[in-house]
Amino acid sequence: MGETIASKEMHEYFDELEARLKEAIKIANTARARGGDPKPVVEIPLAKDLADRVENLIGVEGVAAKIRALEEKNVKRRMCSRNRASGRRRRSGKLRNKKGCS
Repeated sequence: MGETIASKEMHEYFDELEARLKEAIKIANTARARGGDPKPVVEIPLAKDLADRVENLIGVEGVAAKIRALEEKNVKRRMCSRNRASGRRRRSGKLRNKKGCS
């Protein structure tokens, strides 16, 4: 998975959230093990992004990586389209071929 672009403080905040979530799940699993709930463990799979969520839900290994690759391709395509539409890539009446755009 690609690295999230954020400040050091934001990464620390996300790490703290994840640590607290894992602790809450541990507490919930301990409570469930005592028999107060029909399911012995917390059944919500953790996911870092939508691609992970889809992979966890359908249970097919490798789907997340494929979704991320397709999303990256789509982002590049949208950026190229946006640049063409705005005319920012025009120079001397010719359309320059920006890296990654055809």
